[in-house]
Amino acid sequence: MPKIDLSKDNLYFRGAARFHDLVYLALKDRKLHKKDKAHSRLVAFDGGKAFAAADLTWDAVGMTVVQKPAEKLVVVSASGEVFTYVGGTEASEQISPAPFDLRACATIGGIAYACGMKRQVYVRKAEGKWTAMHAPEGDG
Repeated sequence: MPKIDLSKDNLYFRGAARFHDLVYLALKDRKLHKKDKAHSRLVAFDGGKAFAAADLTWDAVGMTVVQKPAEKLVVVSASGEVFTYVGGTEASEQISPAPFDLRACATIGGIAYACGMKRQVYVRKAEGKWTAMHAPEGDG
């Protein structure tokens, strides 16, 4: 991971800890934020040093560290885009069908859960596989 300089040019808006000395943060560039440009810059603090992990073209609405099926960082967008990261290895996933409007992501029992509007809840029990847990939408 390349080192980065943190400054007052960034907004800090999400975070997740993997170990006591490894923490991930999602940042927003203040200039892009003022222009209402969707983006997220993921930064890892490893042993007290900051490193750039990834730049995403969407806003992260939730991030968590999972232990199952394999330990890694999981970051989600409101529309179900997913970014995973561990040890320099990145991967992208998509929750399908696309959720209405996700608002959070958390780990329960080592597994990632994403939830949002319309009472939608998704669980990630396998790599790249998200399953809806919510009831079907009603007719009225």
